[in-house]
Formats: sequence, C-alpha cells, structure tokens
Amino acid sequence: MIAAIACVFLGRNPAPCFRRASICAPEKWQPIYNRSKLLSEDEKDTVLRRALSIAPTQREILESLAASVFGRDRLTSEGSVLDQRLLAVDPASANAWSRIGNRTSKSGAPEKALAIVSRLAALPGDLRTPWKRISACLPPGFDSIEQRDRITGTLKSALTELQDAPLLPDPQSEVGVRRLFYLAYAGIEDKEFMQRFGDATIRQVSSGAFHARTGGRPSKLRGPCRVAIVSGCVGEHSVWEAIGRWWSEALRDAGIAATLYDLNGAAREQDRACFDTVVSGPKPWSEWLEIIHASGHQVLLYPEIGIDPAALFLANHRLAPIQVNSWGHPVTSGLSTIDYFVGSEFLDPPGAEGQYSETLFRMPGLGAELSEPRSAPRLKIPSGRPTAIICQSLFKFLPDFDETLRRIVETADDCRIIVVKAGDDITVQRYISRLFSHFAKHGHDPEQVFDLRERTRPEEYASLLQEADLYLDSPTFSGFNSVLHAANAGVPVLTTDARCLRARLAAAVLTALGLETDLVPQPSDYAERAAKLLGDRRRSLELGETARENLSTVWRNQNMRAPFAEFMTTVLR
Repeated sequence: MIAAIACVFLGRNPAPCFRRASICAPEKWQPIYNRSKLLSEDEKDTVLRRALSIAPTQREILESLAASVFGRDRLTSEGSVLDQRLLAVDPASANAWSRIGNRTSKSGAPEKALAIVSRLAALPGDLRTPWKRISACLPPGFDSIEQRDRITGTLKSALTELQDAPLLPDPQSEVGVRRLFYLAYAGIEDKEFMQRFGDATIRQVSSGAFHARTGGRPSKLRGPCRVAIVSGCVGEHSVWEAIGRWWSEALRDAGIAATLYDLNGAAREQDRACFDTVVSGPKPWSEWLEIIHASGHQVLLYPEIGIDPAALFLANHRLAPIQVNSWGHPVTSGLSTIDYFVGSEFLDPPGAEGQYSETLFRMPGLGAELSEPRSAPRLKIPSGRPTAIICQSLFKFLPDFDETLRRIVETADDCRIIVVKAGDDITVQRYISRLFSHFAKHGHDPEQVFDLRERTRPEEYASLLQEADLYLDSPTFSGFNSVLHAANAGVPVLTTDARCLRARLAAAVLTALGLETDLVPQPSDYAERAAKLLGDRRRSLELGETARENLSTVWRNQNMRAPFAEFMTTVLR
C-alpha cells in the first residue's frame, strides 16, 4: 500500500502495486477495492464482487458495486439486493435511497418513488434531494391520464424547489445526469417546464469553477474552424442519420471549416471525412469543457439537446457566441445559452415560434436529407383479417389511446393489431397489462385482438411491416424513422395534423410525400379514419403505393444545403 501511495505521488500507475498487495494479502479487502478504482467498467465489477466476498458488510464496497451495477442497468435485481444490503449497514445512505426511488419510478410507480425520495429530505447534508425528486417524477409511461396529471403537477412543485436548491460543489454530478427526457412523451405543453429546469441547471453551472474562471464567456476565435458540431449521437444513431450527417456534408460543400466533437467516439470514416478536425471521446465532461472553450469557435451546432447527457451538460455553458439546437430530441432545450432552433416548414407550422425558448429558423420542406433504407419487396395485399401495426416505443402511447384502439376494433370488421414489444421489459409489460385490462373491461378478449411480436432486426423490419394494412402513429409523440420504413414498404401511415413538433414528425413526412390531405384533422377523428381504411383495402393500398412512389422526393434531397449554408453565413457574420 505504501508503494502504491508513492506511485501516485510520483505520477506513476499504482495498479501493479495494488495487484501485488492483493496477491500478498488475499484476506484483505482494501487492496482489492483500491485496485477496482483503476479498472475499466467491465473489469471493475468482478474485482468489487471479490472484495465484497471478503468483507460482505463493508460500506465502501457495497456503494461502489451498487453504483456500478445501477449505471449499467438500473432495473437489475442485483442492484436492488445491493442497495438493500447497503441500507442494512447504513440506513441513511442517500445514494441507496435515490437508486431505489429511481427504480421504483421506472417500474411504473412514480408516486411511490416520490414517497421514497422524500425520505432523503430528512437525511443530513444531502444537497441532491431536489434533483432526485426530478428523476422520480418522470416514469416511462403512465397508467392513466389522471396519474399523468398528478405527476406533472408534482413535477412543477419539484422544479420550484430546484430553482431555489442549494448550490452544488460539483454541478456536473447532477447537471446533464438529470434530464426531463420523458416529459416529451407526456403529451402536455412543456416549454415552461423546460425553461424552469434550464434556469435551475444554468444557475448551478454558473457557480462552478469553470464558470468562475471563464466568466461564462466564450473565448476569442482561434484557428480556422469557426463552426463545430457537438454530439453524442454520431455514426449509426438515428439522430445523426436524420440531421448530423447532412449538416456535416452541407458545411463541407459550402467550404466552411468545421470541427466534430464526437462525444462517445462513434464516428465512422465517412463522418470524419467531412471535418477538418475530429475530437473523439469518451472524455470526462470537464475535459470537454476545456477543449471546446479553448478552441474558440463562433458557432456550436447541437443536433439534439436532451438525449445525450454529456451534450446536455455542455449546452448549459456558453462555449460559443452562437449556439444552435435542432429536432433530434423534438422539444425546446429551455436553455438561455442556446440561441437558435433549426426546424422546418413542415415540422413547424405557423405560430410554432411560441413553443421554443430559442429563435426558430425554418428550413424549407421536411428540412432533412435522408438515406434510403434497404429496399423492400413490393406490397402484396394481405389475406385474412384487416391488420394495423404499432411499432414505436410503447411509452409513446398514452392511456387515452387505449380507448382509441378499442373504438377502432369495435368499428372495423374483425381487425387485429400487431404490437411490437419495443422498449425495456418492464415498460413493455406495463403497457401490455394496461392495454389488455382496458379491452377486457369492455368485454373484449385481448388475445383475439392483439398479436404481440418481439422487436425485429432491421433487415426483418420490412417483412413485418408488410403484414399490415395500416401503420398507427402515436398522436402525442410521432414516429419518424419507422414512418419512413412504413412508406418504403408501401404501408399507409395514419397520423394527426398536430401543431407541435414532437407530435408532427409523421405529418411532416406525409406532407413531403404529397399526402397532407390525408392527415387526421383532430385526435377525435382518429378511430373513425383508421376503421375506414382498414375496411377499404383498395384505398389503403393506393395510399401506400403513393407514399412509396413519392419517396424519391425525400431521399438525399440536397435542396436543403443552400438554405442551411445561408443560415450559417447569416449567423457567422
């Protein structure tokens, strides 16, 4: 141990010393535990389990292993057992109570989770309680609209508490880690929530050491790259395919030197080729702050803010004079540090400006260049029962859509609905249980109505879609990539003419395909329109074929590049 301490003091790697100590004294837990701190995530858990077998009630080991397991899979049973063991040793462990509350919320009991997290308020010196309440407020999906309204009401109170919360000694322990991700799926107006949360997070980072040193101001322009893209969703991620990829190509074609900050190290060779400089992660967030700030860019482009924790953390800082968000996560960032939101004519109808804390800039049309998916065989008219399909993440479908499905089934003649089990096991089971209970309550046998399918591999997706006569889109959080796949397979898409971006993605695609007259005007008309299409396979086939034939207007439509270059030229002045 003394040798290891000496290595640290001399700037050398202490791992060999810790390993030798654990071999020489296999009955001691301390060398094994210390060695775990220097290992990768994959190796660390194995070493911590060995230390725990030697000292099964040692608080430090239990906390480290419980935190590591939670970071990999927050719903695993091992994590629950570890936190219960930790509480047996230390009943006041704030971290254990927080993880238990988080698991409870994600398992579909947010009100119980809030009761658990409220215990934290009684624990001495825990500055993070208001942040943990935020996590407990937002489960993936709701059991009823009444529960949704209660939970979002509680979230408002939690945000008020958060705005006055004590300043954290290390803001990055919470900022970026805590997100309002699932709020986007609640089907409510979210701008006020996002702005209040953004004000609270910016207040925290403004108290940090980085802000104190820089004054919260970007550095002066340095080097040739005046523009940079910052993203943790690079490479094969759907956000990159829809936004980041063509942004980078448009910058290259316009002769604008650019840097890519690839936060998770997922860039492919074709992605790298568009940039003068690529800086790849993963890296500590504090290191990203220093690197980006020191580079002195004039414009930072975020394809999304709200999905990737590191990108959200960085977006809370003023690292460039102009900072831009877009629809990779289709809601406003709520951050005063973000200046523009790049949307589009079809995504953002007149009046949409009021939905953003940023200044809205509309690209023409769909506002995207998209890569054509693998070609699907031409549609064959299905035989047997009329069939609809639900193939988005199931937490997108609110409880009131269960009643819409019941009305479809009761109006359409002998239809069935394929439901793809998209999501984690607990979320899927909650959705199926809720849906089946609703149908059983109204005298239907759900086993006769619903055909449950496992999530398929991409190469099998087209075949699954072609079993359906109709794709049912979520009225509150629309599909995008799955809608394009459905159109490519010749399957008509039913969606509403929504007024907010997150519910309008499919409507924008259909508008780009010349099918805007087939949008459902109001959610109340959804079931009637669905039943009509399921009962008229000829019309259904015509719509699907029209969508498929018109897709050439969407794939690799480079008409977006000139308007994007014009936008960049404007903000670079």
